[in-house]
Amino acid sequence: TIHDPVEPPQPSLNLRPDLVLWRAGHIVAVVDAKWKRLAPGPDIADVHQALAYAAALGAPRVVLVYPGARNRRWEYRVNDIDLGVHQLALRGSPPRCWAALKRWSESLTVERRQS
Repeated sequence: TIHDPVEPPQPSLNLRPDLVLWRAGHIVAVVDAKWKRLAPGPDIADVHQALAYAAALGAPRVVLVYPGARNRRWEYRVNDIDLGVHQLALRGSPPRCWAALKRWSESLTVERRQS
């Protein structure tokens, strides 16, 4: 998403989250994948980036996704934005990794239907 400057000749802001989930023409969530370890918690810069995506795009939910040895998740509420921090165990053969990723993506859909 490009946000034009209020007064030119300022540069435009380019916000490009990894994944934007839409339903019925509305953004329901933004996902930002990180390729670093989650220890002991998310880097505050990652949280700021995720919240900026949600605010700029009007998304009610944003999820930070990290690789890890096991599946874990934490959920937070920041003002009116739901922030998820998810760790995915993507290990083993490519089919096994794809299956884990599919289960995780389906869990996002279920979470949004329940809200």
